[in-house]
This record gives sequence, C-alpha cells and structure tokens, in this order.
Amino acid sequence: MLFKVPALSFRKLENPYFQESHPYWDSLPSHYKDMIESLGLDQIETFECFIPASELPMDIPLEETNPRDQHMGSKSQRQIESSLTDDNDFNFHILNKGMAISVGAINYNDKTGMVEISLDDLTIHGDIDGGHTYRTIINNRSNPLLKIKFVKIEFITNLNESTLPLVARARNTNIAVQDFTIAELENKFDIVKDALDGAEFLGRVSFKQFEDKWDKTKDISIGQILAVLNLFNLSRYGDDNHPTVSYSSKQTPLKYYLDEYDSTSNKENNSYFKMSDIVKQIFQLHAEIESDFISVYNKVGGSYGNLSFAKSKEGYKQRVRYSDEPKYLPYKLPEALILPILASFRALLEEDSATKKYKWIANPSTYKNLLIDQLVKLTADKLKANSSNPNALGKDSSHYLTLYMVVQRELMKELLASRKG
Repeated sequence: MLFKVPALSFRKLENPYFQESHPYWDSLPSHYKDMIESLGLDQIETFECFIPASELPMDIPLEETNPRDQHMGSKSQRQIESSLTDDNDFNFHILNKGMAISVGAINYNDKTGMVEISLDDLTIHGDIDGGHTYRTIINNRSNPLLKIKFVKIEFITNLNESTLPLVARARNTNIAVQDFTIAELENKFDIVKDALDGAEFLGRVSFKQFEDKWDKTKDISIGQILAVLNLFNLSRYGDDNHPTVSYSSKQTPLKYYLDEYDSTSNKENNSYFKMSDIVKQIFQLHAEIESDFISVYNKVGGSYGNLSFAKSKEGYKQRVRYSDEPKYLPYKLPEALILPILASFRALLEEDSATKKYKWIANPSTYKNLLIDQLVKLTADKLKANSSNPNALGKDSSHYLTLYMVVQRELMKELLASRKG
C-alpha cells in the first residue's frame, strides 16, 4: 500500500542507538550492544509531522497492528470528536496525542511538502496507536472543519515481530490494554485457533479488546474459550483438585494459558497443544450438555422455568454457545451449571504415552448420554440445598468432585467389565 499526503513541520528524530551517530556506542557494555542489535533497535527510525485531518488516508490498516479495537462512543472518543468538530477549538493538534503508524518506508519531498509512505507487510505496518483518533477523523470526513484541523502523526520504520508488540503495548496507555489483546498481537492464540479451525463458532470469538463493541457477531470471548479448555488441563488437575477457577475467575484461565505458553519453549510440551486433537469434541460436548440440560432438569429435578435465575424478559432466547447451527434455549442457563458437569468428563482423558497428546479413554458423548440424568439430578439437588444459587455452585469444589467421581466410577465399571470379558 502506498500513500502520499501533504505534511507540515516534517522532521526526523535521530535514533540514539544508531551506531554511526551514537556518541557512546563504543563504551556500551557488550550485552547491551547484543540486545540492541538482536532486537533491531538500532535500525528503527522515527519521523514526525502534522497532516490536515481532511487529508488523512481512509484505508490505513489497524486490525493487525493496533492491540485493541476501538470503542466508539466511549467518553474518551466523544472528547476527541468534540475537539475535532468544535469550530472554536483550534488546538486539536496540540491537545490530541495523534497517531503512531508503523511503515515500511518513508520519503519526504521538501519542495512539494508531500510525504510518501509505504505499508508492505500488513502484519507489521499500520496504525499502532491513536485508533480512536483515526476512526473519529474518518467518521467526520465530510465536516469542512477538518480542512483547517491538523493531526500529529509519528511514522516509525523498521519495526519487526519482536519490537512491534513492545511499542504497541507501551503506547496504548490511556485505556489499559488487556493482556489478551497483546497476546493476540503476539500470535499466542494460534494453538487455540489451529485446534478450532473449521469450527463454526470460531468466527464469533473476540480476541481483541472492544472487538465485540462494534461487531455484534462476536458474542464469545477468548476468555470463555480458555475457561473451557482449563477444565481439561491434565497437567494442572487430577482426581483431588478441580478447576473451579474456570468459573470463579475471568483472568486466571487466561493467566494459566499465557504462563504456560511463555514457559514452554517446545510446543509439544504445552498442555493446550497436547489437547488440540480433542478440543472440538470438548466444545461439542459443552453444546450437547447445554442443549439437554433444561429438558433433563424438568425430568429429574422439577420445573426449571420456576427457578428465579432462569426467568427472563418476554421473547428472550439464549443461544447454545458452541453449537454448529444456531440453537436457542427458552430460559437463561448460567455457565455455573454447565462447567462443573463438563469438567467431570476430564475423567475420560489420558495422555498418550507415544504421541504425548491427550486422548479419550472412552467416547464422551456416549458417557454424556448415559450419565446426563444423574449429573443434572445432582446439580438440581445441590441447587435446592443452596437456595438456588448457581454462582455458588460454579465455585463449589465439592460439587466438581462429586460429578467427576460419577464419571470416573462409570469408567472403572466399564474397564473392569471389559477385562472380565
């Protein structure tokens, strides 16, 4: 992509680590020099200028390089728009911090006052910071005031896969950037994406902050995906400890995932990679349990619709979250009721000694069909005992243990029977 725009007050900021101009390069410790050179810090160049807001190109990419999606309509965005469109405010270029754009190359013609930039690799080149400013300007492009309003632009060249996330994380500080957004920029969710490749609901998963605000089809978060996968982490949970954090904490499953990603240099040793062959079945199992729960509850536990938390506004329908085709439930069904049941099927998992990948000892759907009445009945009894508090149930380790033992006991019965046969 090639852009040419008028630029005012164009200047280059010399890189203090550029070896030919660094006055103290020879005196730097060798490990500093190695770090600077290995990251490519000595190659980065920075340029600044003001550009008329009306001349800002309309198709500067930001999906890959900006660590979060823009929350248009937020207080900070409305303040940007107010300053931009106020015919008594000519301080926009001073009050607004402007934009930072990663570019492949830049050339300024001091005779014409035009700056030409190229964006060659859209995984690295594009808007890094100032996405709210950019979208606000583009949305008000028809306003004649933009011809006399200016935006400060910083162009940065020679960023790479290592330095781009560092810069993006540091620049986006006005609204704290969530860890999962930076992780997406660093491609740390590729294990999950590869395992779910082809799953219908993958296109509905938001991996970046505010992505769900402007794209209403993004009704699943990466945090919810990781909470489900955490239920089946054999390196973290066994017979005596159970994954209540999948419900009780939004951040812990993400932290577990990122900590393991960062600490395992060999992907084959990563628990989430080990479960990649069974990931689709896990979410299929979730969908089956969610689809069946209400009808089974009505059979074994009473009238689900009479539960206070199940009631909803007239016409409300809850989507079965991970179903291949859109399916809807007539009542609210909290994850607090589904996750403990789903977690019990971890009893059917083992790590293959040859491949080191997780595999099912027995078919989970078969066991779900066999045991769902019993598992839902135990859930219904627990609800009656705790005054119908699903949140408490989702955090109750004894409930997880009880359900897990039901599945484990059934598996032991089958294995013993097969040996006798």
